[in-house]
Amino acid sequence: MDLGNQDINDLLNKYGAISVAVAPLTASLFARMVFGKSKMMTNTVRLSAGWLAARAFLTPHVEQMQQTLMQRTSLIHKNGF
Repeated sequence: MDLGNQDINDLLNKYGAISVAVAPLTASLFARMVFGKSKMMTNTVRLSAGWLAARAFLTPHVEQMQQTLMQRTSLIHKNGF
């Protein structure tokens, strides 16, 4: 049973950031349907879609980027900077 919970926890940790970005897009699309097409609603949808795209493309690589940054920081500190 613990194996199943671990799999679920791994999925939530890996893709939880994407689900956080889906909420603003859903809310802005719903608001656009309710309030109609206006410049502010269109900009809100564009902003939330951009946020979702950024989160979707960066989430799988965040851990790798963090490891690379740590390696480079330690290399800089070893060289006396």
